[in-house]
Amino acid sequence: MGSADLFKRSNIWWGIPISFDVPITTVFEAHFTKPMNTNTLTSDTLFLTQKGQDQKIEATLHYDSQRLKATLIPKTPLSQNTDYTLHLTNEITSEKGVSSKPQTALAFSTSPTDAELKDA
Repeated sequence: MGSADLFKRSNIWWGIPISFDVPITTVFEAHFTKPMNTNTLTSDTLFLTQKGQDQKIEATLHYDSQRLKATLIPKTPLSQNTDYTLHLTNEITSEKGVSSKPQTALAFSTSPTDAELKDA
């Protein structure tokens, strides 16, 4: 077993830059470069936290083996104007047991308005 870049860092978010004013209803996607071991894609290895809190945001996690894509869907909209972190741990492995390197934590802030809810 070794380690490698298993996900495309530029494609962790689908169409949304990693920074600020992320819509509170965002669905997060991680695109991988190899087929993944689905037993290692869990709420303990791919998850969201709010800044300053250790508790994970409740979310549903799906893996599409055809598209090599994991989708994390928060169960409720995120809070407005709040800092969050998307975590991908190095315990996520490919089908061949290769782990991702390094562990990744991507910080972002949500939009201060609910405009995206009104447009939905």
